[in-house]
Order: sequence, then structure tokens, then C-alpha cells
Amino acid sequence: MDNGIEPGTPPERPLFFCGIGGSGMLPLAQIARGLGYRVAGSDRSRDQGRTPEKFAWLAANDFTLFPQDGSGITSPDQVLIASAAIEDSVPEVARARELDCAR
Repeated sequence: MDNGIEPGTPPERPLFFCGIGGSGMLPLAQIARGLGYRVAGSDRSRDQGRTPEKFAWLAANDFTLFPQDGSGITSPDQVLIASAAIEDSVPEVARARELDCAR
């Protein structure tokens, strides 16, 4: 399958993972980062102070983390990665919809 990306060239569109610390999203974020994507994300567990070691590791490994308040969605070029379990009322989902981001 040709996705138009030359091998070794980082993809242009940044990815934003809603729930980046979750058991499904974290491995996907790691894979995307390994493929050269710019990866950012938010997680309500981080906002609640749960599993601080996990989020410290993400930050130390150049994952950009935001509070789950919509502030990390800043451009229509971003692609929102969110599972079907993420409610439409989550600020990132609402902000991505406002900016017409791909999901």
C-alpha cells in the first residue's frame, strides 16, 4: 500500500491521542512515535494524579502531554486518535470537531 510517505521521512500531520496513557492508546502512541510521527496527547488519569510514573516516562521520552481540557488541539492539521469509548463531551473531541480535524 502506498501512503505517499517516503521511507525515513516523518509524516507531516501530528497525531493527538485522547487517553494516551490507556492500555490501548499508549502502545499505539509508541508505535506512531517510532514511525516518526509527532505525538501529543492527554489523559484524565494524568489530570487526576494517577500513575504519575507513566506520565513522567512519556514526558521524558518526548511525548507532549496536555491536560484533558482541549488545549492540545490547536490546528486542523492534527489527527485526533480516540477510541469509541471516548465520549463526544470530552473537550478534545469537541475542539477537534470545531477545527474539522481528522479522526
